[in-house]
Amino acid sequence: MSETIITPRPISWFPEHSPENRRIELELLDNIRRGYELAGFTNIETPAVERTEVLISKGADDKEIYTLWRLNAEDWEKDDRLALHFDLTVPMARYVAQRYNDLTFPFRRYQIQKVWRWERAQWGRYREFYQADIDIVGDGKLPLSADVEVLTTIDNVLSWLNIWDYTIRLNNRKIIVGFIQSLGIQDDQMVSQVTRIIDKMPKVWELEVRKLLWNLGIEGEVNDDIVAFCLMASQWNESVLEYLSKINFPEVQAGVAELQEVYNQAKMLWMDEKRITLDPSIARWLWYYTGTIYETFLKGHEWLGSICSGGRYDNLASYFTDKKLPWVWVSIGVSRLLTRLLEQEKLNTKIQSPSKVLVTRLQERYAETYLRILWELRKSGIPSELYLGDGVKIGKQLGYANKKWIPYAIVAGEDEISQNKVQLKHMYTGDREQVSIDQVMDRVKVLLSQEK
Repeated sequence: MSETIITPRPISWFPEHSPENRRIELELLDNIRRGYELAGFTNIETPAVERTEVLISKGADDKEIYTLWRLNAEDWEKDDRLALHFDLTVPMARYVAQRYNDLTFPFRRYQIQKVWRWERAQWGRYREFYQADIDIVGDGKLPLSADVEVLTTIDNVLSWLNIWDYTIRLNNRKIIVGFIQSLGIQDDQMVSQVTRIIDKMPKVWELEVRKLLWNLGIEGEVNDDIVAFCLMASQWNESVLEYLSKINFPEVQAGVAELQEVYNQAKMLWMDEKRITLDPSIARWLWYYTGTIYETFLKGHEWLGSICSGGRYDNLASYFTDKKLPWVWVSIGVSRLLTRLLEQEKLNTKIQSPSKVLVTRLQERYAETYLRILWELRKSGIPSELYLGDGVKIGKQLGYANKKWIPYAIVAGEDEISQNKVQLKHMYTGDREQVSIDQVMDRVKVLLSQEK
């Protein structure tokens, strides 16, 4: 009986990378990791699966959550509902509450993992994607210097990647909520709805914001005031602070004082002012934000949305413990950023292999010599591979190296080996040089160091 052949089909909005693109993704993840560790953040990992009650504890949209159970499970098993985590923040809250007695506060954490979320199909949004988070969690209280630390760490990481010009838009949740209340809008539900509309700037046109406000019954002078508030992002930072300081409302003034302090401290740490925009329209509409909020946009590509966002919560872990645990958090949307990089050809997408050297094989009686060279290269920390296959012409072996963008090839036949030498071929230029077998490792190291 012949087996049924299943036609392979892609699963929409679940990315699958070629070796070239996966290499770029790994380099991006490694650079982010190094940047986080440079600032003293320590790594944790939580399970991909959480109890559903944990994931929905902070008001998440349950339509976005992928639930999980065993195929052909009994009905009673489905009652103990599990789900794939849709972000890393809620699992982090559970983690800190559960391990409170084992942690040293302020707790500085970074976490880089995949998450799963049902998203409306659109460019740059996937249903499986990487997030790269950092958090600082306090025990009882957390100074504003933590907000500055998170802000400057993200700035350092993004500048280190050196892939795009970007702007970190900075606001304080007290300002936006206080401003809406100062206009006479006191109902919590209405404040939340207006906040979500304001958060659409700068993603939509001014007229669209006006229409959304009209649909809520907000017209006339109040409508004008909200739109003017949103458009303040186009002003110099000092002008924004001057404008906000004139709003005589206690909640606004408290937020302005915090925003001013974070901004001033960031400048003291030599953060480039051109990369900070004080933007009252940045709302981060989720209700649990209570202070500083961040969103980061690529210049000229604002339509893409924020590639890095976060903020401060007074006590995100309140559903899991009675201890007050304020924290500041920010996350880089790695998959969204990678998609844009690949589309814009910002990086070399032709390199298929981490190998820096291909050891060719010309005559099998010298197999021991080829293996010794390979072993010495790897022992020296140089990623290398031996061509697999007997009796293959040298042209095909070098074509293999070219196709995978391996920069160097070692060629050694009877003439070279009899003199204890090899030919080192520069694949990008076609140049060749003769090097002794004992010195080829050092020569390759020199060449690789010159490439950096």
